[in-house]
Amino acid sequence: MDYVQKLLNKYQNKGIVIDTNILLLLIVGSANRKRISQFKRTQQFIPEDYDLLIELINLYFRQFSNLSVQNWVG
Repeated sequence: MDYVQKLLNKYQNKGIVIDTNILLLLIVGSANRKRISQFKRTQQFIPEDYDLLIELINLYFRQFSNLSVQNWVG
């Protein structure tokens, strides 16, 4: 986990790019977490993946705004 933390720290100020499958996870999870494993394009994910995604986005989002992504999306 130390390696992951170093990467997060290194790129925290540069922003993020979200892949379309991850974007779909964000959209489906925001609408209904229970649908994540039922929707064809997101069935490889679990609700905890959505929670982690929200945490990671919030980490980067705080660099630009005081708003929470959870409030923005949901």
